[in-house]
Amino acid sequence: MGHSTKSYSDDLRRLVNVGDWLLTFKLDKNKVSSLDWMMVDGMIHVPASDKECEKDYPFTAIQVYEHKNLLPPFDETDKEFKAAFSKAVLKRKESIEQANSLDPTKSFLDEVYKRLART
Repeated sequence: MGHSTKSYSDDLRRLVNVGDWLLTFKLDKNKVSSLDWMMVDGMIHVPASDKECEKDYPFTAIQVYEHKNLLPPFDETDKEFKAAFSKAVLKRKESIEQANSLDPTKSFLDEVYKRLART
């Protein structure tokens, strides 16, 4: 991977704040799944001794509350969005895995938008 533990830790602290919405997903070999929004209620350090600790991600954002009265930025269950997002992720899979930042690039966002505009 193209990052160090320190770069991701610093990036996570810089990019993610309490109250932020994060769009989370799993990226397997050729599949994007488990697309879901979470609102950040806090950040915690995961000790290296914890079996859930990922070496490159020693911090994790957590959601504690349901936030029923707050709506995420958009509906991640929308079929067109899921398809556009998944195709854009798979097209850029290698660059996403090698990225030194958690921020989506403008070209990635443009790709999702372009695919949405086709539907």
